[in-house]
Amino acid sequence: MKICKKCGAKAGDGVRFCPMCGEKFPPDMPRTWKEASVPVRKGNLVTFGIYPQSAKAKSVKLERTETLPFGSAIEDKFNKYPLWRGDDGEYYTGSSSDIYSGEEFKYEPIVWRVIREEGKKLLLLSDKILDTCGHIVGYRFDCSYGVRYYTKNLKVYDQGWRNDVWVFYSEEEMGKSAYEESDARGWLNGKFLNSAFSPEAQKYILTAKVDNSARSMGDKDNFLAGASTRDKIFLLSYSEAAQTLGLTDASRKRKRTDFAAYYRHIGDDCSWILRSPSGVPGVKTEKCVEGSPMESALIKNGYRETGSSLVGGWWHACMVREDGTVFRPTYDTIEYAVPAMWIQMP
Repeated sequence: MKICKKCGAKAGDGVRFCPMCGEKFPPDMPRTWKEASVPVRKGNLVTFGIYPQSAKAKSVKLERTETLPFGSAIEDKFNKYPLWRGDDGEYYTGSSSDIYSGEEFKYEPIVWRVIREEGKKLLLLSDKILDTCGHIVGYRFDCSYGVRYYTKNLKVYDQGWRNDVWVFYSEEEMGKSAYEESDARGWLNGKFLNSAFSPEAQKYILTAKVDNSARSMGDKDNFLAGASTRDKIFLLSYSEAAQTLGLTDASRKRKRTDFAAYYRHIGDDCSWILRSPSGVPGVKTEKCVEGSPMESALIKNGYRETGSSLVGGWWHACMVREDGTVFRPTYDTIEYAVPAMWIQMP
């Protein structure tokens, strides 16, 4: 319940203007989907956007619906998730798969933490693990855009990777980074953006220059570095998570929503990925243009061409562990996502 300071009239929670005199009420932290299309700040937290999070209470009864008054329905690789309207006035979603049927999750405002501030421009990081990048289990960076791969005496995967690799690209692809080509980036700026934010809400999200250089990866020899991208939603880089934003182990820890925990069966691990691809100590990797003299020289020196699927297993995403520490894995990484974005406060 709110009371207007100007005329004393009473109004319900969520009302933005006095029904008697029109006086604007100070913003509350949004608690329902109706209030989350405009960013609202309270201290170091901002509530903005909507995503399925908490499991439905058993007492709530549902009816199927086809549309949402905000954003769009959650999608996996193949189908849209079904939608329901509860008798509590809230919206819910479930899985498109019969395997996971029987559980529904409420669309709720997303809470973000302010990690950098430049006037009314805020850099936000999700306060919880919301989902996985593109619903891809065993997510790793897709480096298949390399044209040809050459190596010498390649060992099998379970014996470890300790040989040098030369990756050849077309002229067009030479400047691209692994993150630019990754499924994670496509999902964040496509399905996630349009599911969590209505067209009205997206007007507050700034298009940011995202650094994909070797420096951002904290690894000057990382050949998967490349040109910066321009994105609305992104993942933090290794350097941002570990150094430049002043985050601590405690401030990097995240808990999962019920939605993320239920559909992504990854045990109890609450690690989350960064946009920087990892490397493997002892492996030398070079990046060259397809058809260059170096390609012929390698063949003469005993190198042979191999499939991208073999060498692609090297480049996993850097991660933040459950305890908040940042590290470079050499194995399939957890695909949990903690999105970041720059917004302009109203």
